[in-house]
Amino acid sequence: VSETIKQSFHWLLLPKTTGGAGYRANPIYYTGGADLNSFGNFGLLGFDQVFNPRFKWTARLGVEQRFNQNPVDGNSMYFGPYGESNLSYQFGASSSLSWSARYGPEPSGLTNVTQRQTFRTGLVVTHGFTPRLSGNIGVNFEVDYFDQSGVINTFNPGAEQMLGYS
Repeated sequence: VSETIKQSFHWLLLPKTTGGAGYRANPIYYTGGADLNSFGNFGLLGFDQVFNPRFKWTARLGVEQRFNQNPVDGNSMYFGPYGESNLSYQFGASSSLSWSARYGPEPSGLTNVTQRQTFRTGLVVTHGFTPRLSGNIGVNFEVDYFDQSGVINTFNPGAEQMLGYS
């Protein structure tokens, strides 16, 4: 179970540019007796840019502090970079295309590896069929780097490619 609680502040810097600062708390709990829980704190700065009514960009950079539990390694703390970006373009009256990218640490979910560094990127097309019914289809790519002494120390050669729709 992963939850995110956030507080952000936005300032209009220019007519089409908004600056922002924010804090996020992200507790992650594993059920079924796995002792892999973690708690993350994020401090972020960024902007929202409107290029025209159809084309927008949102970007956030900052740091993450994550407290990890692991039955093999014990408790640990990580402090490092975090970033995310989203470009969206509305190409029809009720259709849009979105590209997102994210880099940051995540709990690995494995008992012998506390966390992983992950880069995720993906494209999503959304279409509104009626005012109350919409659908989307997306393609996502993920590369994981496990940096833990004696366990895994290179990029995962089987990086996941996922096709999702709803």
